Amino acid sequence: MYDIIIIGAGPAGLSAAIYAARGGRSVLILEKMAPGGQLSTIDNIENYPPIQKISGPELAMQFLEAAANQGVELKYEDAINIHVGSPKWVETNLGNRYEAKALILATGAEPKTLGLPLEDKLKGKGVSYCATCDGALFRGKEVALVGSSAHAAEEALFLAKHASHVHILSPFGKIKGIDEADNITIYESAVPIALEEDGGFLSAVKFTKDGGEKTISVRGLFIAMGNMPANRLCKDIPLTKGGYIPTDGEMLTSAEGVFAAGDIRDKKLRQIVTAASDGATAAVSALRYIKSI
Repeated sequence: MYDIIIIGAGPAGLSAAIYAARGGRSVLILEKMAPGGQLSTIDNIENYPPIQKISGPELAMQFLEAAANQGVELKYEDAINIHVGSPKWVETNLGNRYEAKALILATGAEPKTLGLPLEDKLKGKGVSYCATCDGALFRGKEVALVGSSAHAAEEALFLAKHASHVHILSPFGKIKGIDEADNITIYESAVPIALEEDGGFLSAVKFTKDGGEKTISVRGLFIAMGNMPANRLCKDIPLTKGGYIPTDGEMLTSAEGVFAAGDIRDKKLRQIVTAASDGATAAVSALRYIKSI
């Protein structure tokens, strides 16, 4: 049995792990993908004090190294079920069950999908949710990007450095922070309605615009429609209307000995620095809880 299990290796989870391990407790982090969470999707970070500028993956590695130096154990397994009673346990996709005295949920947020047929099938085969992660794989090829936010504009500009042409489908009208260029075409009020494949890989995107339909041939489709809370484990934990976990100031959820930190938590500001702060607070609260039982 571990003292503390942390689900998620983003800034909140890794910060919690560092503080918990420094408190002399055994700590296990479960991460389904790569460490860093949303950090791995960010090209440049300029608002994490006191670092002036750093890439998301680089900062993620610094968090990870700091946790490893404290003896934190990290397993790349997807948590699929949790028990918040006593004893607390986590089941993973590999069929393993890990028990702990306290749990910290730092599952963060995950990309919104378009909900189109073939979208799930073509993930990793042309469909991506992270230009920073996968953009270089489409060097010299035509790609499309769906999104209307400032983040979508940043993703498109990054893609333009690699792709031969970037078709921007902006569902909500004009996309700010970007203009058409030699290798960028913007379709305002364009809504994707279907994907096409060839040999198991994405070959085209069909969308509506101005009452008509248009199809463009692309090898990649990057979806930048924002994020939603990764709350699928919260079957026994009440959520807000928006799907986030409500906590008190100590990061305690409605379940005794279960804490939440980072973007999964109901709060007003979601930044790297606030996620790290949540993680530290959750860890200290978990240490205090373990000492009391």
